[in-house]
Amino acid sequence: MPWLDPALRIALDLMLVAVLSLIAYRDAKTSEIPDALNLALLVLGAVALIIVPEIGFHDRLIGLVAVSGPMLLMSIMRRGSLGGGDIKLMGAAGFLLGWQSIVLAAALGILIAGVYAIYLVFVKKAKLDDKFPFGPMLCIGIALAYFFGSYIIVWLF
Repeated sequence: MPWLDPALRIALDLMLVAVLSLIAYRDAKTSEIPDALNLALLVLGAVALIIVPEIGFHDRLIGLVAVSGPMLLMSIMRRGSLGGGDIKLMGAAGFLLGWQSIVLAAALGILIAGVYAIYLVFVKKAKLDDKFPFGPMLCIGIALAYFFGSYIIVWLF
């Protein structure tokens, strides 16, 4: 059934957008990312092993720790700098995206968060030392890397 492959890919894409939207919404409202949503993202990564075979298992395993590992170290070294949900989010997303795309997703998320923070300070809705949920920005970075990552990587290099 040749139509099945595109249908499965579209279903994966839609489920990913739904999970990322729920994560972003929940983190924006409560400053927490439920483990169940991160687990759902990890399950999508496992499903993607079959639907998106271009990203090998080895690349996915490296992606699991490529960003979440340094984030964990940073949170240990500087308490309160990152939440556990953000770390788990990047681990699960790394398994879905592979190491190259998760590094891109993290860079995009950090860039988006920086622009947002500058905007908040500029309009005097926040001070330089205020904290805000990082998950929504990471979710945007993950989505951009998932849907446009190969184009962005080729454009950059």
